[in-house]
Amino acid sequence: MRPVVVSVMPHPDEPASAQCLVALEPATAASWPDGTASAHWADPISPDVRVNDGRVTTAHTEPGDDVEILRRAALRRQRAREIAAALDLSTRWSTIGEVVPVGAVAYGLVVSRDIDYEVFTAGPPTIRGGFHVLAELAELPAVTGVRFTNALDTADHGLHWQVRCRDDDGDVWKVDIWTLPVDHPGPCAAWMVEPMQRVLTNDLRVAILRLKEARTTGQIPNIASIDLYRAVLDDGVRTQADLRAWVGNHYAPTLTHWRPG
Repeated sequence: MRPVVVSVMPHPDEPASAQCLVALEPATAASWPDGTASAHWADPISPDVRVNDGRVTTAHTEPGDDVEILRRAALRRQRAREIAAALDLSTRWSTIGEVVPVGAVAYGLVVSRDIDYEVFTAGPPTIRGGFHVLAELAELPAVTGVRFTNALDTADHGLHWQVRCRDDDGDVWKVDIWTLPVDHPGPCAAWMVEPMQRVLTNDLRVAILRLKEARTTGQIPNIASIDLYRAVLDDGVRTQADLRAWVGNHYAPTLTHWRPG
């Protein structure tokens, strides 16, 4: 029986390096409403997800632990994209600047229920402009709370907006948006997207996802995701013991210009 391959195909606005392929359990044409063995979700923020029969892209032909980890991440990412589309986040925030999806959803490394954006404005970001968008979002039935932080006079040099909402299962998701001037000195999360998409392989994704899942259950130190990525991609960390040794006793999160090589 041929394997089914879950293929994270690049959106037209994303580089081909955004593609991620993993083998999953076989399926038939009857698996999908349109009678084909494929599923396609379109949204404005990240690559389309397609299921294509007959392509082998990893050594796995049956579901295994690594594939299950990738499957869980793909399902979380799909849900994040559905929420972003339902809230019309890209369209709403584009009224004040260029919207860039960043963070775990952009990388395909979703574990926590978080969605992140940076919005780059032609001039200094304004509180009034951000509150106009935030007020629209606050009126939506799925939204349970909103929050604002003025961080213009801090090292972040921006305005932070947060939206909390519930999905169809009642789970709470957090959306974080930073509005920043287009000439922001950095570091910016937007600078991370292309390099992360370019270097990530399935093996590296599994290593990162495994550690991020362990972090949510308190099995490893609660370090910032960017430091976890750096530990895996630059320093070869793969296990919980590796990460504990890497962190040591003096870890303190800081703003960093690090990007993968």
